[in-house]
Amino acid sequence: MELDNTEAVKRVVLSGLGAALLPEMAIRDELRRGELVALSLARPAPRRTIYLLVRAGAEPSAAAGALLKFLVRA
Repeated sequence: MELDNTEAVKRVVLSGLGAALLPEMAIRDELRRGELVALSLARPAPRRTIYLLVRAGAEPSAAAGALLKFLVRA
């Protein structure tokens, strides 16, 4: 799924339908409230700080899990 609107992307992640790469400034409030969890990326090192987002307290879908494994592995 491709979305070009940051708010729409956050809604998809919050509903548990996927994971996303977004800049910190776009998700600061959701992180502070504990709605999203930011995972550090192992490689490649991005030129700016981005986080892979998943819904707090939820198991990712199979597709999101595959993306997580691919992006987070060292």
